Amino acid sequence: DALKKHIMNVDFPPMKIALCGDGRVAHGSLELLRNAGIREVTREEYIEGTEITVAVLEGKALPVVTILPKGEFFDLKAKYTKGETIYLHPQPGEVISSQSGLPISVAQEAQRQATIAFNELGMSGVVRADFIVPTSGSHPNVTLAEDSTPRFLEINAIPGMTSTSLTPMAAKSVGIDFPDLVEQILFLAHLKAIKNTPTT
Repeated sequence: DALKKHIMNVDFPPMKIALCGDGRVAHGSLELLRNAGIREVTREEYIEGTEITVAVLEGKALPVVTILPKGEFFDLKAKYTKGETIYLHPQPGEVISSQSGLPISVAQEAQRQATIAFNELGMSGVVRADFIVPTSGSHPNVTLAEDSTPRFLEINAIPGMTSTSLTPMAAKSVGIDFPDLVEQILFLAHLKAIKNTPTT
């Protein structure tokens, strides 16, 4: 009701809005948007599974971090409230945490997709790509779907960079501590700036 009251009082500019969730949630959201005068909506298939993330540092995929929210979804509350989500980061030498319940081949496929996206989009520095691996059950008793190919969700060109963010977690698993990671990113940005500076 609070969301409905808020939306009904907002003057929306023409836009597209993406929704995802099970049919019941999406249907209720669609009705709410229609009532607010929004007519063009993209509806995405809901994929039950385990969320993983791959940081890419200047074209090289880092080890995979597994995201296990304690609630049903990895929403803002789960992401920003301490203790609401468990993050499994790999130990040195691992591609993905052995506690994740996911095979190395799935993690390697996510790394492959993330690297392709980085290169195809002409990205630089550090980025983070998020995926859902189709699974059923809850951790640690997860069962892979018949097609367990990681589903690409998005790539974030400006990932979180606090000492507890996902990208530094991944970097730490290959021996790059937070200050070194920041220094590498700044150095890469400096090199890019020099490369793009016109000569006189």
